[in-house]
Amino acid sequence: MSRGGQYRPFAVRSGGPGEERDSPRVEVGWRAQCRRMGTRTLVVSPRPDGRFDCRYAHWGVSVDPLAESRPLGRGWTAAAVLGELDAGYDRLVVCGPPRRRYCVCWLDPTLADAADVALARTDDPAGLREWWTEAKSRAVDAVAAGVDARAARQGCLAALRRRADAVYVDDASFLSDGG
Repeated sequence: MSRGGQYRPFAVRSGGPGEERDSPRVEVGWRAQCRRMGTRTLVVSPRPDGRFDCRYAHWGVSVDPLAESRPLGRGWTAAAVLGELDAGYDRLVVCGPPRRRYCVCWLDPTLADAADVALARTDDPAGLREWWTEAKSRAVDAVAAGVDARAARQGCLAALRRRADAVYVDDASFLSDGG
């Protein structure tokens, strides 16, 4: 949906056609929307030439990420992989030795910038995702109550850094350093 030409991927409509609610609190409905959308996962396989083959799994992956996903692209650079990730993804799996799992955490508490994400490495993606959903909902509520959005974002990021094994923001080193 858009309001004034701005894309808002998780805006919640009110009863009337074309009418949107203005309250960010109403937009917390993004949590419920996300739960119905599957577990969108980007599966990345490093290649010997330093590039990456990427695959997509709408319902997530478990034992064999390559078999449980469909081709998305071949020969991507690290920057292209990082550029693909936004709030539309839930997880990232890097299939290089060792296999690493990340949650894609949408940082923007105003729900306006879908590209503002952090990658959080974890051995428990389901547990981290549940914790993150609650933490993000509290941040969205705080912004709706008047807290500065930058401060809420920084608070979320600090809490995420304490909770996850490693956190990457605008940094593709997780693809090459075993991160």
